Amino acid sequence: SWNDDPDYGRSTGCYETFYMGGVIDHSSNLPDPIALSSAEAEYNEACLACMATNHLAMLLDELEDRSEPRMKIPILLDSKSAIAMGNSFKDTKHTRHIMRRYHYVREGVDSGRFFLWWISTDDMLADIGTKQTPGPRHQLLTNLILVPVQ
Repeated sequence: SWNDDPDYGRSTGCYETFYMGGVIDHSSNLPDPIALSSAEAEYNEACLACMATNHLAMLLDELEDRSEPRMKIPILLDSKSAIAMGNSFKDTKHTRHIMRRYHYVREGVDSGRFFLWWISTDDMLADIGTKQTPGPRHQLLTNLILVPVQ
């Protein structure tokens, strides 16, 4: 959620990494760079998600002794502007101030490790880590995230 820290103007970010139907990694944080827009806040969090997902993919590749390339990993975002930033290598007046490390998303898309996929805000499971969700919405997100073990 953008600009929700009243003292410093930072934005709460969250990502969740799923593997075989369950959450295996999660982060809810106040990133250090102050985002100038909600799209930039989403893009910054997508970068953290890409880095974490890439590290997990490398670990799985080693554990599975995989030598062939892995399929592209989907990164789900509910911001079309953040997806446009990640898919474009052009710097505009709105993106040229973003620190280089956050362009890890662009590099991952260009190299074929990731693809950015838009989903509706109603379907964004990471909202549970960024917003105060009302009772029914919170329960729905919790039920979708928690996988019952049989």
